[in-house]
Amino acid sequence: MINYLQIEISQRTRRQNYSTVKERNSYAFGMANRVYLRMKDVYDRVKEIVPSECRDLIVLKDTAIDAKIKNTIGKIRNSTSQMKEDPNAFRAGYKDGEGLDIGDHSKRKVD
Repeated sequence: MINYLQIEISQRTRRQNYSTVKERNSYAFGMANRVYLRMKDVYDRVKEIVPSECRDLIVLKDTAIDAKIKNTIGKIRNSTSQMKEDPNAFRAGYKDGEGLDIGDHSKRKVD
C-alpha cells in the first residue's frame, strides 16, 4: 500500500506543473495529509466493529523493528524544516487526496 501511495502522490504532484519545490512539496503534503485522515477514519470505524481480542499487539524485539525500518525507509534523521507550505498548493493537494483510491492494492501492479 505504501508503495502505491508514494507512486500515486508523486505522479499526481508532477502532473500539477508547479514551478517551485515549495509548491510541489505543499501539494504532496496536502494530499498525504488527506489520505492519512481518510485512512485513520477507516481504521477508527473498523476498531469499533472488530472485537478487541482480534486487535492484540505482537511484541517484537527492538532489533527486528529497527531492521524493518532500515530496509523500508533507510536512515532516519532528525531535522527542522525551514520550509513553510504554500497554502494554495496544500489545499489543492488536500482536495485531490479525497479522490485518491485507498482500497486494497496488495495484488495490484503499479505502473
